Amino acid sequence: MYIVDNLINLYNVSAKGTTNSILSQYFLLNARRINHKKLLDVAKETNISNSSITRFCKSAGYDTFSSFCEKIRHGVAHAC
Repeated sequence: MYIVDNLINLYNVSAKGTTNSILSQYFLLNARRINHKKLLDVAKETNISNSSITRFCKSAGYDTFSSFCEKIRHGVAHAC
């Protein structure tokens, strides 16, 4: 559940309305449904560019959006 804890921490320390705040909140709220989401879906739903989402994932230590989402799915599955 390490990634979920990191997202919570990032949300708590980020200024409201920033890319980090919006995306961390989005991923926390949609963690159980993230396996059905594509990068384009997240971009449309958050009004944040694909490249900004990719940078967010890379800053969290993941090479791709897909690997980031896989880690979220794994973290949520182990929390149940």
